[in-house]
Amino acid sequence: MAPRAAAADALRRPPRGRGARQALRDGSTDEVRILAGLLARLDLRPVDRATAELATALAARYRLRTTDATHLATAVGMGARRFITNNKRDFGPDIEEIDVTYPDALPDPAGPSRIGPSPAE
Repeated sequence: MAPRAAAADALRRPPRGRGARQALRDGSTDEVRILAGLLARLDLRPVDRATAELATALAARYRLRTTDATHLATAVGMGARRFITNNKRDFGPDIEEIDVTYPDALPDPAGPSRIGPSPAE
C-alpha cells in the first residue's frame, strides 16, 4: 500500500535510477516492464485526514520530509508490519511504529546460490 504520490515517485525513479520517459526513448523495454509490474502491484490509497495527522506527528518525531512522513503514515495507518525502503538516511532504526526493512536485508527470491554440481549430476 502506498499513497498515490508513490506512483508518480516511481515513474520519476524506476529501477537503476532512470526515468520512465528516458527508458521508453532508449527502447529499454525490460525496465519499463519491471516498472509496470511494480506499479500494478501497488495498493494506492488516498491521503485522508487521519493519515495526514499521523504524517504530521511522524514528521515532527523523526524529522521527516512531508512525502516521507506521508509514505510512512500510510503504511502505519493501514497496519502494515513492514516498511521497505532504500532510504537509510531518513528511515533509521529509531522508528518504533513499524519494522523498517532495507531491500539488501531481504532474502534473495531466487534462493541461496550454490557452488559446485547439483546433487543430480
